[in-house]
Amino acid sequence: MARLDPLSELIEATPGLEAVALMRYDGAITSAVGPKSDELRHCASFAIGIADLAARLSEESQRGRCRLHLTVAEFGAIVVQHLDEHRTLVAIASSDVALGTLVHDLGVASALLLEQGEQPWTP
Repeated sequence: MARLDPLSELIEATPGLEAVALMRYDGAITSAVGPKSDELRHCASFAIGIADLAARLSEESQRGRCRLHLTVAEFGAIVVQHLDEHRTLVAIASSDVALGTLVHDLGVASALLLEQGEQPWTP
């Protein structure tokens, strides 16, 4: 059986995950999958601002480099998973998603993406 790409595997493996996109920090979406990927494409540009603010908060609070930002909202969750200095994953999930599973599965997909491309950024 052929393997799916890491984003498709992530959607298949994570109940409640509605869409995930791989973005460059210039705002370009290089890949997006999931039943609500159009909705995610519409709002994903905000993820770059969130990533920047989360990075500043992590640095100012002396907690090191920000790897993940999780927003839990009334009707679901939004996750920004930092891959390296050039790329990030952005995901939206329904309100019934298991947050621990979501974070874990994003970490697995991130590792697979990093294996396929550039090495992770380290300051």
